[in-house]
Amino acid sequence: MSNNQQLALSIQPIISYPRQAQVGKTYLMTIDLQSSSDEWPYEEEEYPIYCILDTSQLFSCQPLGEPAVVLHRFGGSYGAAEFLLTAAQEKMQGEITVTLANAWGMPIRVLSLGKISVTQVVTPHPVTIGSYERITSEPQKLDRNSDIRFRRNPYIFGRPIIEPKMLFGREHIFKNIQESLQQNAKFILLHGQRRIGKSSILINIPFFITQDEFIFVACDLQAYSNSTVNEILYAIAHQIVEQLELENNILNSLLNADLEKIHNIFRFRFLPLIYGVLGNKKLVLLLDEFDIVAVNDTEQHVQFLNLLENIVRQEEKLCVIAVVGRYLETMPNLLQLFRGSPVIKVGLLDELSTKQLITQPAKGILTYEPDAIQAILELSSGHPLFTQAICYNLFIQARSQDNWKLTQENVRYVLPEIIETLEAPLASIYHGLSIQEKVVFSAVAEAQEQNTFENPLNLIEDYGFVITDALEEAIQTLINKDFLDINPIKIKVELIRLWLLEHHPLRYEIWELERHDSLESPKLFVGRKSEIAAAFDQIFNRSHLAIWGGLGIGKTSFLQKLESPQAWEEHGMDSSHAVIVRFSCKKIVPFTPSSFWKKVLSFVKYNLDGELELQANIYTLLTESRTSKDSLRQILRELREKEKFLVLLVDDFDVALVQNPEYSEYDMQRFLSECRNLAVHSDEGQHMSMIVTSLKRLNELGPKLNPNASPWYNHYLFQPLRAFYNTEIDQFLQSFNKPITPELQEAIEEITGGNPTLLKIVSSLIYTELESPNQLDTQQIVNELESRTRQFLRSVWDNCYEVEQTLLILFALSGLRERLHLRLRFNLSGLGLMFSQRERELIKLEEQGILTHTVHDEKNIYSFSSSIMELWVIQELQQTDEKWLQAREKVFLNLMSRRQLDEFTTAIKWLWKNKNQIPSNLWFGKLVTTIQPRIER
Repeated sequence: MSNNQQLALSIQPIISYPRQAQVGKTYLMTIDLQSSSDEWPYEEEEYPIYCILDTSQLFSCQPLGEPAVVLHRFGGSYGAAEFLLTAAQEKMQGEITVTLANAWGMPIRVLSLGKISVTQVVTPHPVTIGSYERITSEPQKLDRNSDIRFRRNPYIFGRPIIEPKMLFGREHIFKNIQESLQQNAKFILLHGQRRIGKSSILINIPFFITQDEFIFVACDLQAYSNSTVNEILYAIAHQIVEQLELENNILNSLLNADLEKIHNIFRFRFLPLIYGVLGNKKLVLLLDEFDIVAVNDTEQHVQFLNLLENIVRQEEKLCVIAVVGRYLETMPNLLQLFRGSPVIKVGLLDELSTKQLITQPAKGILTYEPDAIQAILELSSGHPLFTQAICYNLFIQARSQDNWKLTQENVRYVLPEIIETLEAPLASIYHGLSIQEKVVFSAVAEAQEQNTFENPLNLIEDYGFVITDALEEAIQTLINKDFLDINPIKIKVELIRLWLLEHHPLRYEIWELERHDSLESPKLFVGRKSEIAAAFDQIFNRSHLAIWGGLGIGKTSFLQKLESPQAWEEHGMDSSHAVIVRFSCKKIVPFTPSSFWKKVLSFVKYNLDGELELQANIYTLLTESRTSKDSLRQILRELREKEKFLVLLVDDFDVALVQNPEYSEYDMQRFLSECRNLAVHSDEGQHMSMIVTSLKRLNELGPKLNPNASPWYNHYLFQPLRAFYNTEIDQFLQSFNKPITPELQEAIEEITGGNPTLLKIVSSLIYTELESPNQLDTQQIVNELESRTRQFLRSVWDNCYEVEQTLLILFALSGLRERLHLRLRFNLSGLGLMFSQRERELIKLEEQGILTHTVHDEKNIYSFSSSIMELWVIQELQQTDEKWLQAREKVFLNLMSRRQLDEFTTAIKWLWKNKNQIPSNLWFGKLVTTIQPRIER
């Protein structure tokens, strides 16, 4: 023991901890403090001392509530700080270090708890805890005349409820679950909003449902979002063995088996052993955070769902109860798995249950006046977490003021503290919404404040924002998600509304929506000056342009810029003479030539304000059975007579270059020929300019060319869109109107590589985190960046050919070797020659903004433009397996020799084995360096 700082108060630690622990078991550790001084040396009534644990490799540690002991001037503490210690998965010895620190983080005392061992078998210890309950002492009974200022807060906030007597209002759910199990349901799904109490229900199922017929085993899947099928199934099997206190040597075989062997091992070797222990009882798996492995359409997760369904439906004595916190409609794979199964919604508590939750935990200590209970009901609307948070803060107030009779005024007084306490859970709920849902949520909050319930979207229009279909749909989605009431439309939970008014006012959310659409908004469009000028040159000459570039590069925003009257004026042209039509071929499903021409005519009709005769003629053409290029030619002639011309802005023209069941290669060739004929060989074409966008050059797409005819794309001027240069990145970041240091700008450039979509996602998140009043957490920021960009990066990857993907894999592995230096135990020699032979593919990847290059000794040295894309490729590789390697062997051998393939295979296998040893922070070096000083301040 050593003293770091002298504490004015003499204290005596009382610590309970396991001296001996069993591999994988969980234990309860408590730390309490007693004062041995007669005088209280502080001005404050209370003095918190924080407990910081270093369990090294012996245990993983999770605090139960605040990791602090609060001393009171009248002697003693409000209770011990509690921690869950889960022993390591292998035998070892070591010590636990406990650092006691004051509220400023200054160490007061350091305690070393030595001679602790983790072994395979230990004598049962009274502090070992199970998955659903922990040994606790009965609360001390106090009469009204005793000193109750030292009473520990009985309201549970921030963790699932593991005490059945503290769970109120869920009896109907337990009854539904029991009836479903007794009716031989194989799958049961519990769903509801985040933080609504689903985990608490799952934990308490064994206490409310008879165990005469069932044995329940819980497994939390939260940590398995990037895991393989083997790892997920191993985790479930491990929990079965551990919670049933069995020994089993089959588990390790699950980790290395292929998909077919996993099925056979688990079903025909593992489960029969478990059934032998259970006798006539059924095994019920309680799977928390199930949407972690169900929401993504990754191959691993789809395989796991299929495997789980196959096993459970064939095993008579196996059932699954799963919990999800996401909107069910966003998880089609999950709904397919649970088709025909009981789906139980976890919602708000009714009024009686909420009143029990308010009064029962502090019965005999706190007295709630009826108006106080009513005020709590109005704030929480029966949301269990929010009700607990209100009462938790009211108890703190009562204890500090020694006032144990609460009224409505007490509730109002403590409201700021309640909202502050709920910041994290409210933010987690909020971050699960789309940008459109956030805007609508804030609009409804402000509409309620103004008592205008007719249509909250009117408030958005008052800010000059156009109401889109996405905003209209967001209202219904929020209703479906149980956030809004209807007739009138209002927010169900008043606390959420008050928090929105304070933290997410409508004007800011509209600004965020504009930022979300920033590159699609002409007002906020940055860069591309030469490309825009070239486009207007083509429009002026009634010529045609083909814009191409990688995903997220800003092609749609480019077309929207061309729509802007301001842009026309800047380039000396009058947009009133043009009929501008913009649409995406993705909206034509399935794509056919007739549907294309019909879409063009429909938009022309819509954009012809005041031209009633011409609109009537178009209507007649649209009512014909089939529209064609000749229909458009007729309209172009009429536009010429009115001294107008057509500007046709066609997004995602790639769709027109892919066959479908109603669109053959012959149809495609004919359609493209019609487009060229209309543009080049007809008089009407002199009154039209067509600008199209695609992911790749048009000459790399479409049907085979006729060697005896001009290529169908010859009339287009090709114009690439590339990633932003440094000056454009700077211009984009300046549009936030927020201070930015050169170091932070460099960090954003490193992460995004100048890709506009990544730039939008990353910069918005970083600015939000830097402005947050909460303590900065580098790893949390990195995790959020990975989460928000994952889907986009998946799309970029899927858009690459197999050869391109293989080259990216090699660059990622090479980059990993440089980042890890000597820790990497594989060699990838001879890549330089291979890359030089693939210069064409590398140039294409650079044109898409995925790679960049520098010149060294007259050689092009390529690397990833975006560090987060490089990280994504590494994480994608970590999810592969032997089957993937075998399936791609032919592609690999087209690029490399057999010796190089062996080295490559060694590198991949090293990555599989060490996946958990590679910190993602390595790819965010500049960001970490920039943020760290702010954390340390």
